Amino acid sequence: MVRSFSKRCFLVYPLANTFVHQDLATLADLGVSVYAHQLKPTKNLLLFLLEQFKLLLLSLWQIPRSHRVVSWFSDFHSLFPLVLAKLFGTPSLVIVGGFDAVSDPNNAYGIFYKKGIRQQIARWNYQLADRIWVVDATLQKGCQTAESRDGIVSGLEYWIPGLAPKIEVVPTGYDPNYWKKTQEKKPKTILTVASITSAKVIRRKGIPLFLAMAKACPDWTFTIAGDADGRLEKLFSLSNNVRVLGRLSSDALVQLYSEQQCYFQASRVEGLPNVLCEAMLCECIPIGQKAFGIETAIGNSGLLFETPPTVEMFQKMLNEAQQKDPSLCRIRIKQKFHQEKRENKWKQYFNLD
Repeated sequence: MVRSFSKRCFLVYPLANTFVHQDLATLADLGVSVYAHQLKPTKNLLLFLLEQFKLLLLSLWQIPRSHRVVSWFSDFHSLFPLVLAKLFGTPSLVIVGGFDAVSDPNNAYGIFYKKGIRQQIARWNYQLADRIWVVDATLQKGCQTAESRDGIVSGLEYWIPGLAPKIEVVPTGYDPNYWKKTQEKKPKTILTVASITSAKVIRRKGIPLFLAMAKACPDWTFTIAGDADGRLEKLFSLSNNVRVLGRLSSDALVQLYSEQQCYFQASRVEGLPNVLCEAMLCECIPIGQKAFGIETAIGNSGLLFETPPTVEMFQKMLNEAQQKDPSLCRIRIKQKFHQEKRENKWKQYFNLD
């Protein structure tokens, strides 16, 4: 039964990610009236200023009548809402997803990658916020493996000392009743999913390694989903055992996860990878790089590598993966990242019964 709206929330976000939509749906189910505003990133200065002015007016209108102010990620879209929340005495929360806690200079990525007004605004946002949720502990404490291997510096406690008392690890949640296997697995199949929009994304998500392993393992079928513009075919010579798909709906992803035997995640930077958790709920054996929430999600249910594997090492991992119990992958995500856990955190945050 849907509750009558007893609480109001002003929520801002830059990109319409799956996890943002999930939180909006959860809050609505809990009876929270949410005014959600998206401020899309743009390099057009005039459009940027117009959108910021619009955000300021919306904030002035919404925040005095709201019980909470929430910002998914810390960036330009967060500043006006957080400043006004402080002025009006409205409790505020920033949710940290990954980009907003790292600097990856070798791939020009992360809010702390380059000094300037954007980084300074991110620092102000964190200082203004009453509470901060990070989706993985490495976004608070830092990921030493990624730093030593790739030169990626991470962790809010490193960038802004003194934030620890208001930081809490609150992972994103996943519905096991939706993300579940619907068909038999196809043998010797491995999948990776990424929203491929640029060469930087391709590198950040570990796609070159995935394609290199495909050439070395011709008896396996390697599938990449999320290449809507055909970038991979333009940038790489793809082997015959590589299948490239565009962006898929959630229902289509359930079917794809269900048929795949293994899932591959070799990102340089992550928060808690949604697609990895979804795939594991659909009983894909995960093979992933030790970095950020990848290791948190996989644990001992799959296979992890610290440095890019040789062909022989990867072939061995594929053989080992076929001996793993896929039901343990599903059990792990259900136990650690069930949607109900995040729902309970939202209940606590809004003081709901």
